[in-house]
Amino acid sequence: MDLDVFRRNLKHLIDARNLTVQSFSDKIGIKSPTIYRYINGDRTPDVTYVAKICEFFSVSMDWMLGLSGADGSAMPEEVQDVARRYMLASPDDREVVQAVLKRYSRSPEKSE
Repeated sequence: MDLDVFRRNLKHLIDARNLTVQSFSDKIGIKSPTIYRYINGDRTPDVTYVAKICEFFSVSMDWMLGLSGADGSAMPEEVQDVARRYMLASPDDREVVQAVLKRYSRSPEKSE
């Protein structure tokens, strides 16, 4: 587990959704001083809070804690970049991405 990765991911997710720490805190039910301590590295999060954060942002605990990086490193850099950006996307934006990608899963005969 890499808490530096957790801190960076948490900060990026909050920023990517244009949230303040206070508004994120209000939405998730974790006090804002606690969130600030996580971001600053002054406090190690309890697993229940990590789970809450991951559920809110729709990300895996492995990714949030830096445990899944090794598996993704075998992919080309541009694919890793797309995956990182997808993890930061809002649920609405993810739906748009999925709709676009769905076009490429159809067989050529059905595309007309």
